[in-house]
Amino acid sequence: MSKKKILIVEDELITATDIKFRLEDMGYEIIGIVSDGEKAIETALNKKPNLVLMDVGLKGDMNGIEASQKILEDGINVIYLTGHDGQKILEESNFTNVDVIKKPFDDNEFKNAIEESIGKSEAANKETIPKQPQKKPIKKPNQQKENKTAEVSKENKDTILVVEDEMITALDIKLRLEDFGYNVPGTIAYGEEAVKKADEVNPDLILMDIMLKGEMNGIEATQEIQKTKDIPIIFLTANTNKEIIENALKTTPSGYISKPFNDRELKYIIKIAIKKSKDSKN
Repeated sequence: MSKKKILIVEDELITATDIKFRLEDMGYEIIGIVSDGEKAIETALNKKPNLVLMDVGLKGDMNGIEASQKILEDGINVIYLTGHDGQKILEESNFTNVDVIKKPFDDNEFKNAIEESIGKSEAANKETIPKQPQKKPIKKPNQQKENKTAEVSKENKDTILVVEDEMITALDIKLRLEDFGYNVPGTIAYGEEAVKKADEVNPDLILMDIMLKGEMNGIEATQEIQKTKDIPIIFLTANTNKEIIENALKTTPSGYISKPFNDRELKYIIKIAIKKSKDSKN
């Protein structure tokens, strides 16, 4: 009996290697380890594994959820790997035929999830109807009412723009903020894009990482935004360099949080910054 083939999509080499050894101990064949979405799609479509283990937070322009779209359309099962709330990941992906394993995971949970996913895939492949990614059902009769309710609910939420160039960190912050009840219109990795997005969205607050990809860092992006907008900005950074901190403080930010931070700290400083901003405008 031939071994079942699995593709690992994970941008942390140590984690990917650990997963590879676990799977090989379980008797699976690893057809490859890739670290970005584009390569994941190319490898999966060419080598046709029985399963793809997909890290949600990938580096590059395409995250794991986006990469899984084409893979699922080709009838290949996907399991998301994440350190976040699995249910929220599923809601964001909008697929019902994808499983989630939350990191860190034990061998039994890992093994059971993989066996179940491959089993479902084999059962589906025996059917004559081609397998497609299943979108969540939409209730049409009350669709207009639901859309209106969703719009009102969204309008009542304060909007926060997340500017962070580490994909996993950005997704973590986004999920935290949504748990707090805020509207997060996406995450941005470049200072230049942050300036444009701030002008388009006009958020109630911006969480700005100081060290960003591209030619413009978070401090410079903040200075550009402040030329035309009065938006409270909170700096996020793991850098304790005195000169960098002093330059950041010259922009008179609404707050400064050192990484790693906890939910209570993040929630409190955001709440205070937004309240002060609204009070000053009234």
